[in-house]
Amino acid sequence: MGPMAMAMSTLQSCAVFALGSSARIAAEGLSAGRRWSGRSVPRAPLGLSARNSFEFCGEEDVVNGREGVFDLGASDRQESQGLAAVDLERSRWGRRDCLLAMAMSGVLVSPERARADETEAVDAPSLELYVDEKEGFKLLRPALWNKVEKAGATVLFEDPAKRGNTIGVVVNPVRIASLKDFGNPDVVADRLIAAERKKPSTNDAQLVRVLERQAQGDTPLYILEYTLDSTRGQKRVLSAVTVASKKLYILNITYVDSPAAPAPAASAEAFEQVLNSFDLLA
Repeated sequence: MGPMAMAMSTLQSCAVFALGSSARIAAEGLSAGRRWSGRSVPRAPLGLSARNSFEFCGEEDVVNGREGVFDLGASDRQESQGLAAVDLERSRWGRRDCLLAMAMSGVLVSPERARADETEAVDAPSLELYVDEKEGFKLLRPALWNKVEKAGATVLFEDPAKRGNTIGVVVNPVRIASLKDFGNPDVVADRLIAAERKKPSTNDAQLVRVLERQAQGDTPLYILEYTLDSTRGQKRVLSAVTVASKKLYILNITYVDSPAAPAPAASAEAFEQVLNSFDLLA
């Protein structure tokens, strides 16, 4: 039996153990004509949530009782003490086994992991297709981002929840017929990084990757990724560049990302989908 199967088996045993202890004490109490008062013995849960698992893993007042939980007659106290001591020891070992099982099976989650999971769910944008028939390109875009007007941009989308996250496309006429006429991917990357570093607001810019793929009609398209540290913070930039019909197409995806505060993995994956979706119309 593997670790996960053992953990789940232990979880089931804990629930049965705690329920069995409670039911047995209740049965003995009723058979002896004893009266229960105050807090009642919990019933077994239909499903094991994290809290239910904890409550049914040897909680002391379930099997031993706190003062005022059980109203036992004076003549029964001595007899009950022996039973309570045994059940308390069982409950302690049962609780340890359950906590170990829950840790192994993922029932217990750290606050940091819980916050990270929530962030992943919130920050991952849903995508929809955007087509520009006039300029002849298409791409996926975050459905809930705002489309805004900006001088020089053919189209620009902004994240309403995270300032600094943008997706923009610029289309301009050029004299060359192909991106190859400008240079290979490494040449384009070097010139782009050099241009970024010359900006007064730039502290540093580092190339992460550069590659080439084919756009519609076997048109060369270069992919570039680089990190940017500027006076406006640390960001990651994904770019796609191509030339078709003597027009230069540049897609820029910029989002907040730093070693101290990395972008959620789900969001980064969504931006990668946007990058890979960028293409020319047939």
